[in-house]
Amino acid sequence: MVPFGRHWKDYADNTSFDGLATAEADQTFPGYSTKPFIHLQDGATVLGGRLSTITSVEELRGMRVVAFPAADRILGIEKWVPQFKSFSMHAERFDQLRPLLANRTDVILADGLITAHFVTLLRERAQAGLEASVDPAKQVLFRRIFAAGPQRLYFRDAALAADFDRCAEALHAEGAVVRIAKPFVDRYRDIVGNQYPID
Repeated sequence: MVPFGRHWKDYADNTSFDGLATAEADQTFPGYSTKPFIHLQDGATVLGGRLSTITSVEELRGMRVVAFPAADRILGIEKWVPQFKSFSMHAERFDQLRPLLANRTDVILADGLITAHFVTLLRERAQAGLEASVDPAKQVLFRRIFAAGPQRLYFRDAALAADFDRCAEALHAEGAVVRIAKPFVDRYRDIVGNQYPID
């Protein structure tokens, strides 16, 4: 595993890697793409309060915004970035979250479920006395403000890509994906609410 964003370069530059997880809809890499198999739900993670009902990027004018690498391009927000008070991109999830929980940024733009997982880890670290600047009692909420996914895999072997597609389609058809995903999404309902799709 490598930080998000670097995985694209590593896969493209190093033929010893057999596969790439994940690629965005508009990206092309060497090898063979699978069909979209997940739909990550990017959005705004905020502290409870005035931004807790945010519904669009336009509402972030004048805000301090943190995101993942290449988020400005992937999320299609290039024209909005100059209107933010500040904008920074970090690969490490804790580097995104610490400023939010310490009131040094207003919003994190990233996948809601991934962010909720790392919020939970950071809260546990704070409760253990390892994060002095983090208040684990602060309410954190995710708001869906972008369209979901789709994300794909790449394999260097066409047969692997075809096998993956066949298996993914079968799992979706029998409802297994929802059965598997629901308990994991439900674990973070206090953060994502009804803003994160299961399928």
